[in-house]
Amino acid sequence: MRTVLLAVLLAAAGCHDTTVNHGNGGDGGGSGGSDGGAGPGTGGVGNGCTPADRAQDGDGDGVSANGGDCNDCDPNVNPNAIELPKDGLDNDCNGSIDDGLAACDADATGKKDAQSLVHSIELCDPRFVQAAALVTDHGVSDERARNVLAHLGILQPENGANFMFISTGVAVDAMGAGYVNPQQGTELGNSTDNPLPNLAGSSSCGLGGMPTTANDYTELTIKLKAPANVNSFSFQFQYFSGEFPDFVCSEYNDQFLAIVQSSKTYPEATNISFDAMKNPITVNSGFFTVCDKPGMFPLPRPPETQRCTHPSSDNKGTGYDVALDPLLSVPGGSTGWLTTTAPIEPGEEITLRFVIFDADDQQLDSAALIDNFQWGAAPVSGPSTGPIS
Repeated sequence: MRTVLLAVLLAAAGCHDTTVNHGNGGDGGGSGGSDGGAGPGTGGVGNGCTPADRAQDGDGDGVSANGGDCNDCDPNVNPNAIELPKDGLDNDCNGSIDDGLAACDADATGKKDAQSLVHSIELCDPRFVQAAALVTDHGVSDERARNVLAHLGILQPENGANFMFISTGVAVDAMGAGYVNPQQGTELGNSTDNPLPNLAGSSSCGLGGMPTTANDYTELTIKLKAPANVNSFSFQFQYFSGEFPDFVCSEYNDQFLAIVQSSKTYPEATNISFDAMKNPITVNSGFFTVCDKPGMFPLPRPPETQRCTHPSSDNKGTGYDVALDPLLSVPGGSTGWLTTTAPIEPGEEITLRFVIFDADDQQLDSAALIDNFQWGAAPVSGPSTGPIS
């Protein structure tokens, strides 16, 4: 079953920083900028632009000078924009130029509620995070399958104090309470409909569509509104699976999905995280490279088990670095850190869903770390995923 928790509705606030920015809130102040212009709601207009009629929207960005636009000659500067670093502008009209990013995840470690999960990936500014929920049409999932962690074994956050970990089993590392080796797995006992059953399992394996039922299902849904001055967004993630190596290219094809639907760019639910062959992120993905190549005993192995370019010791302490039976097999593995980047239109409303589930069974576990959500000013041509350089 997927999760039903109260949606987290967040109130309006100030602003933040970064060209590729996390959307965190600032102090929302209204003092004048360094150029001597007044802040929102005062007599002058900052950034050296004074429209002829303060009641009119001079730059067509939907906000007039009287409404708080501190530069009504630049559509990328207004109270609905996000602060960009080192551009010398008060992008969000809060009275501060290039102000720093306000973190919101310091006290989230160990929490399992939707707001803490959202904060753990650096989504903090309530102007752009409209709601967050562990919610589906099918009921409540097991809270053991989600967590905010300060580390996962030796793995550290890509940004901030912690990151989000979702699993088809118990969402802890090898030292965490209730840990179970993922090659043994935990049956959480919840099932729901596969959100995208027509995705191919893996073209290299010859797998067709996925099962219509998704087991041990966990989902976080976030409703966003894109800032007025961005054209893309990105996040970083790492997928792990205990299905490696014994069930590579089989029907036990656990999936991590990042599903987007929006008012303009994505009118239909779209998975935006996939490998170079457009395969969804599974144990069969071309990105699954942090692992130990198995031998041919006891059975011949498919070529997809031979892609390992980084040892499983890179996952030390995660639980995906220890084989359930070292005499017969090797540990599970992971993709290493990946970045997904996707286009969006300024001001567009977005529903972003992070999903993990077991395919065809409820036993061996898979999981995903997610961190470092950022808004981007630069346009991109379409969704893409690749390793962090």
